[in-house]
Amino acid sequence: VRISIRGFGSRSAFGIRGIRIFQDGIPLTSPDGTSQLDELSIFDIQEIDIVRSGLSARLGNASGGAISMKSTGYKNGITFNTRVNTFGSFDAGLKYGSAKGNVENILSINHHTFHSKREYAGSQNNTIYNKTRFIVRNRWQLDFINSIYYSPEGKDPGALTAAEFMTNKYQANTRNILFKSGESVGGLLTAVKSIYSSSEKATWITALFYRKRVFEGLLPFDAGGWVNLNRDFVGFNNVYEYRRNKNNIITLGQSAEYQDDRRSLFRNQNSNQGSKTADQNESVTNLALYQQWQLNLSKFSFHQLIRYDYNLYRLTDRYLTDGNQDGQKNYNSLNGALGIAYHLSNKTMIYSNISTSFEMPALNELTNNPANTPGFNVLLNPEKSIQTELGVKISPSENVEFSTSAYLISLKDQIQGYELPATPGRTYYRNATSGSRFGLELSFRSKLTSWSQISINYTYADYRYTSFKVSNIDFSGNRQPLIPAHKLNVSVSTHFDNWINMSFFYGYNHKMFLDDANLTHSDS
Repeated sequence: VRISIRGFGSRSAFGIRGIRIFQDGIPLTSPDGTSQLDELSIFDIQEIDIVRSGLSARLGNASGGAISMKSTGYKNGITFNTRVNTFGSFDAGLKYGSAKGNVENILSINHHTFHSKREYAGSQNNTIYNKTRFIVRNRWQLDFINSIYYSPEGKDPGALTAAEFMTNKYQANTRNILFKSGESVGGLLTAVKSIYSSSEKATWITALFYRKRVFEGLLPFDAGGWVNLNRDFVGFNNVYEYRRNKNNIITLGQSAEYQDDRRSLFRNQNSNQGSKTADQNESVTNLALYQQWQLNLSKFSFHQLIRYDYNLYRLTDRYLTDGNQDGQKNYNSLNGALGIAYHLSNKTMIYSNISTSFEMPALNELTNNPANTPGFNVLLNPEKSIQTELGVKISPSENVEFSTSAYLISLKDQIQGYELPATPGRTYYRNATSGSRFGLELSFRSKLTSWSQISINYTYADYRYTSFKVSNIDFSGNRQPLIPAHKLNVSVSTHFDNWINMSFFYGYNHKMFLDDANLTHSDS
């Protein structure tokens, strides 16, 4: 099951959809809304922030939620990290940090290997991550970030039928072995980020970055089952923040991003590359303007956002044997958000917000055309939603925190994946007319003693299709697949004299439906 936040991201056949991912303030999410984590090492994540509300009014397309990661802070010396677990994963890493005058640098080199208990399942990944900070002067800071990664192997064992699973849950799908389903990928990042405070009240934050990604994948079917993808992704973001006083902050921002994918498809003839079936350039251009206002008055806090996005999808066909499939699609969107909070006391706060959100189809989803021809699937439209939320946060002491929130999301043209019998293992996409998501989230954290703490999280999710018909089949009223109705996580951690740490985790997932018809479900 993929990373999902309030249902956004759950439809993804691979990678991450519908959620914005950042590392050190630089987006990992490309303009078409897809994110990959091949370039990350677990040892380069020191801190992680998760935002659950719709963020299109701030971050644009595919912002059902956001995950922001920060890498290791600057420090002198050499650190060696290693990790192994009983699932077959091994990680090793080396960090070297130095500081001299106004210059700080940290270099991280990491290796990851995974060999599953399942047949034909394993991967390797190697990453180098370097960031350098220059303090130009008292109010001006420059960060230079460079990374390179290479994953030579990523074997995919595929899915099993219920009967196959009961016979041997560790076996691989026979088609995946026959076609040698898997991938290899490599790429790089170079970025510069500037933080400049022209005064005590005003700050400019500017980021310029370039990402390169070269991908080769083998899928478990013949026609178009051998994929070569060469991606260039460049972006420029500029934010101006004005603090009239500590209780009144206005933010203005501008974003420009461009993604160009050269995608070539070949026949996968039992793991041998066959004749070419498609060759095309797919590009996305995003231009955006946004504004944000935060105001605190006595016991009230207000929050307002608005953003306009211009998006241009373009396809240039370079394989003309079956005719010219050139085309383009324009998606423009205006989104906003309003929030209010009231502090009943310095220990209790109640809050509410409403926001609009949109998610464009990813390039992969547009080009997986059920008509089995090159070119965009012209029947696939962007997904739009309105989200409302009501919550309470209580902190009776520094050691105890409790929060609960209820939310309702109304969706239009919800994008859902499906398969066709003629091409098993390949996911196509269509729009459900409308849907709704009601959820309840509970969170409790407590520091039991000076050496132990506990964290409990529970989520209830009732996600349904309001109106959804395909041919003569009516899915209206059915639950959205791949989302458990109940989810519980408990974590208890202890430490003794800073030399040994122990953690206990318990997780429960309720059964979830695996199809739109709600005829098949997984066990809890």
